[in-house]
Amino acid sequence: MRPHAWKAATKAELDKYFRSRRSPRLMLTAVLMLTGVAGLGLCRALLACGVFAMWLRYPLATVGGYGAFLLLMRAWVAWEHYCFDHRALRLPQLPEDADLAQCLEPVPAPPQPSKSDRGMWSWLDWLDCGSFDFPDAEGCLFGILVAVVLAVLAIAGFAIADASALVADVFLDSFLVTLLYRKLRATTPDAWLGTAIRRTYPRALWVAALLAVAGACLQGLAPGSHSIGPAVRKVLGHE
Repeated sequence: MRPHAWKAATKAELDKYFRSRRSPRLMLTAVLMLTGVAGLGLCRALLACGVFAMWLRYPLATVGGYGAFLLLMRAWVAWEHYCFDHRALRLPQLPEDADLAQCLEPVPAPPQPSKSDRGMWSWLDWLDCGSFDFPDAEGCLFGILVAVVLAVLAIAGFAIADASALVADVFLDSFLVTLLYRKLRATTPDAWLGTAIRRTYPRALWVAALLAVAGACLQGLAPGSHSIGPAVRKVLGHE
């Protein structure tokens, strides 16, 4: 068995294990909620420090929250290590002459379907602001804000749906690779961090960019507001 095939087969077995014996979606939901709390706390701290621009403060808080997310992921991986049952699954054997460097390389991603394979329309096409006909700039800003909120919720939903595969990837690189290094008496790297960042940073960047757009829309709809609460009240005419 080639190293990439071995790693893919091992990840598939781990994915099945976590789906059947653990609660990865529930755990990732809790991690995302705590990440949101950390981001909210940082956002309030930035506001207290005089960062009033929502389009700047929200992405900065997202970056800080992402750091908290990685720490929570580390704690989650440590917990899974503690609870892991080696007898619960049968992992494929790595060939004796396998190249360790190739085993540590990421598993090649499967080719993505083209637009013709997915059909002419997708949920991202539906979120395109150009499909709406707003009579003025204020209506367009409100439509963009709604689309941003839906997109952020969709990103969170996709992340939770992919929870078992995520923890399988991180667990594979942080645990099984550690065993391989011990076998070869080499220095053990902290492999979980690179895998976690590689699997999650695009979504974090998307959330940061979307929240920057949301902040700009809120300030356009409610000039002079520095946070969501006053901005929403002003938009709804309660101020």
